[in-house]
Formats: sequence, structure tokens, C-alpha cells
Amino acid sequence: MRLLNKAIIILAALHNPPLQPSSLPSPSRFLSTTPYTAMSSLQPTTAVSSEWLQEKLRLLMNSPYIHFNHPKLPGIRMGPGPVDLFSTRFNNMFTSDVTGVVAGNEVDKEGLKQALLALQRKWNNDSVRFSPSAGVQESSLVTSFQFTPTGASQPADVTATASIRQDRGTERMDKLNLDGDTSLFVQSQ
Repeated sequence: MRLLNKAIIILAALHNPPLQPSSLPSPSRFLSTTPYTAMSSLQPTTAVSSEWLQEKLRLLMNSPYIHFNHPKLPGIRMGPGPVDLFSTRFNNMFTSDVTGVVAGNEVDKEGLKQALLALQRKWNNDSVRFSPSAGVQESSLVTSFQFTPTGASQPADVTATASIRQDRGTERMDKLNLDGDTSLFVQSQ
């Protein structure tokens, strides 16, 4: 079998003689005339802008918040339950040490989440209108939006200002300020 393989290789070499250096194509034929692009620039990049902030806020406000207390019955074990999209997206949009100012009051991560949940309960996606703002101001994004809260007749105005930083490989908000009527950010009983 080895002898047969060697014979095939020899016959192939005799039938196809090697090319002389002068008959080889020029190396420039294989070089691109386009400038070199670094690998990192081929990666998708997130354009952090006021529109980015608008998209994140709209996505969060339209994410269902599913929370229930598991009954404490002896011998009955319950599974994890449905996925809470609001909490998942909140954790993905914000850094773990996020802080904020809501209607003039400083809040920590949990306080910010509760204020956004209260805003979500009043959110009316059909009436919301985002307004362009001054844009990026030294790593801060600003946007304003107006909507008519559920059950209300008068529109409400909210201004959101966020500062962004790289965290876990992507841009996340590390501070969010929400200015508007205090009643928008308080849970109604």
C-alpha cells in the first residue's frame, strides 16, 4: 500500500511540475488595497446616545414584573416560577452599584428599582413621546419624555439623566436621575 501511495505522488509530481519563481503571481495580487481594520472595530459597538437611553427606558417600562411569594407549605416544593423580565433587564442595564436621584431624593439600587416599578405602573406606552435633548454631556445622557399616566387626564413630564460606564464588557448606567412629579415614582397602595 505504501508503494502505491509513493507511486501516485511521483506520477503527480511528474505530471504537474513545480512552478518557476518567475511564473508565480505577484504577492501584491493577494494584498488588499483597503486599510487595515483592527479586530475590535469589527465587533459590534454600542452607540451610546440619548436614543440609546430612550430605547433602554422604553424597554424597561414595557417589561413585565412578575413577583410572588412562594407559599410555605410543608412538603410542597415549588419551582423557580416564571422569568421576571423587568428585574432581569434592570440588572443588565445598570451596574451593581448604581445610585440615583428620584424627584430630588437620593436612592440606592433597590430604591431606584422601586421608583421605576412605580413609574411602570403609571406608564402608558400609547401616549409616551420622547423629546430630543442636548445629548451627551461629559459621559451623561439626557432625555425627556411626556406621557399621560394611566387613569389621569393631564400629561406628565419626566427628564432622565444617566451616566454610563463600561461594566462586565458593555455600557451600563451607573447613575440615573429622574426629575418629575413625585407621585409618579411612589407605589400607590
